[in-house]
Parts: sequence; structure tokens; C-alpha cells
Amino acid sequence: MNWENTIRVSIGTEYLLNKFAVRAGYYYDESPIVDETMTTLFPDFNTKHALNFGLGYEITDKLCVDLGLEYLMFEEREITEQTDENWLGTYNATLYDIMIDFTWKF
Repeated sequence: MNWENTIRVSIGTEYLLNKFAVRAGYYYDESPIVDETMTTLFPDFNTKHALNFGLGYEITDKLCVDLGLEYLMFEEREITEQTDENWLGTYNATLYDIMIDFTWKF
């Protein structure tokens, strides 16, 4: 697929208050996919910027619940030259993600 090496930069923080945790983060993630092999088979349309927020609560010493929210923005990308392995078009996407998880410590 002739993909390229890329860089991802992330930063995050967590603030603890008794049994609660408040979290926030950001990441910048370049797409490794080159124009010549860009298809929607791999939903990594372009460079991404993401904002993340989360809350955590320690129910007991062994059980925690976490809620996370992510806002993921892809930079717009236009493929104008046809090859045998790509799809022409303008690609853009935004993703809203909600996550919940439970952690059992043993």
C-alpha cells in the first residue's frame, strides 16, 4: 500500500478528587495513507485532531466506572488523480464517540 511513517502527538491530564476523576486530552494523528492508495476500505481519511473528556468514579476499592467522550475531526482531503488502487473524491469526517467501561481490580 506504500503507506508512510507518521507522527502522533498526545497530551492529557487527570484531576483526582476523592473517588472522582476528571480527565481531558488532545491528540494530533497524521494519516499514513498516501493519495495513490486512498480508499474508504481503511477509514483513516486524513490527519486527525481529537478532543477527549472523561469522568471516573471509584465505586468500591475493586470496582470503578469510567465515562469518556471523544470529538474526532478529520482534515478534508481531495483525491484528484486516479490510480488503479485509489478512489477519487473529497473526503471529510467528524466522529462523536461515547465510551463507558467498568474496571475490576484483582
